[in-house]
Amino acid sequence: MFPVETLRSGEAGRVVGVDGQLDIVQRLQDVGLRIGATVRMLREGTPVLLAVDDQRLTFRPDQRAMVLVEPTV
Repeated sequence: MFPVETLRSGEAGRVVGVDGQLDIVQRLQDVGLRIGATVRMLREGTPVLLAVDDQRLTFRPDQRAMVLVEPTV
């Protein structure tokens, strides 16, 4: 497992953990970054652009919260 922001453009992963400050973790889960969700990296950088379900969202890596993924085939 590794941080979501390390995915390369076009790669996908399944969320296996969302850790950090409770209020930030809750907000990330509210927008779809929750355990079991499949994410695909659309654009690398800061912030990254992710596809989650039928939506796109930007995510700026932060020390207060981390989204961990495992690669999907």
